[in-house]
Amino acid sequence: MALLRIARAHDRDDMPLHFEGVMLNRTVRLSGWIVGLLLAFGGITGMVSLSESWLEIPAAIAAAIGVFVLATVMRCSRFETTVGKQWLKTRIGPIKNDLARSLISEVTIRNATSWRRFYAAEEIVIKLDHGDEQPLLPSQDAEGLLNALNEI
Repeated sequence: MALLRIARAHDRDDMPLHFEGVMLNRTVRLSGWIVGLLLAFGGITGMVSLSESWLEIPAAIAAAIGVFVLATVMRCSRFETTVGKQWLKTRIGPIKNDLARSLISEVTIRNATSWRRFYAAEEIVIKLDHGDEQPLLPSQDAEGLLNALNEI
């Protein structure tokens, strides 16, 4: 951890070569808002009108789930990717990840899979020099991101 801090202190001037902020699909965002609001307001209404009943507990759980869905849709509505000369930085909501570009061995494009298809139709597959881990980045401009990652 200390080595990462020292390395980060030396590259504060890492000039971005490419930045992409991919927004969550509009249908998914709208659905999340609708479901979250229905659960939150329905749960709160149920807690108030069903007080002193065993149904108050499920209503409270529904309200909590609704608030969680709303917070997730708001915080995770954008997936950001920044390619610098030395670092590849990604961020989705409160989750940040930095990867040294020197660890990248191969970069390819493929159709988006799993949760990444809610952001873009294509994704970048990054193969690292060591290990089986393959970071996957959703991208609307996959060719631009691929070119930026292949520079230097």
